[in-house]
Amino acid sequence: MSGSADSASRTEPNRTVQRRTGGRTAKVTSQALSASARILLEEGYEALGHRQVALAAGIADTTVYRRWPTKAELVLATVQHMAGEAIAVPDLGTLEADLRALADQVITYLSQPAVAHMVSALVAALAHMDGAEEARRAFWQGRFAGAAVIVEKAMARGEVRAGIDPTEVIETMAAPIYLRLLITG
Repeated sequence: MSGSADSASRTEPNRTVQRRTGGRTAKVTSQALSASARILLEEGYEALGHRQVALAAGIADTTVYRRWPTKAELVLATVQHMAGEAIAVPDLGTLEADLRALADQVITYLSQPAVAHMVSALVAALAHMDGAEEARRAFWQGRFAGAAVIVEKAMARGEVRAGIDPTEVIETMAAPIYLRLLITG
């Protein structure tokens, strides 16, 4: 038999391809981002690298590089992962209660010494990194847009007038919290 006939006889004509539904992908992503967060919190920004994350997560380097080609993208995804786990958007029924609860969560999270140190180090490091401005902008747009639902619900309840920019309300609430962290500690 020729080589092509051999390979044809070994294939299964009625075989269907199984596609992953995201369970493994989600698990690997979570493992990588959790490992990256541990490195950031325990060893600092300078120690973070694709190889270090892969080793800590028990996954291939190529998996980390494929998902986050640059260090800026890896840092952004890690910080989003950490913040998403620590800070949930409240829905307590009033704008005041929701904003207070959100502010309390942010303050509690940022008051952890390791987190405060990491944020300060990241701000300093990102100032000199290629792609940092885009990463920073994407992070904040995502965080503020996610929390803006608080103001949108308040508008729907008639608590605030229509036409207010929900993102600006969230930015205004968050600004003094981050200013204090970064300037006065």
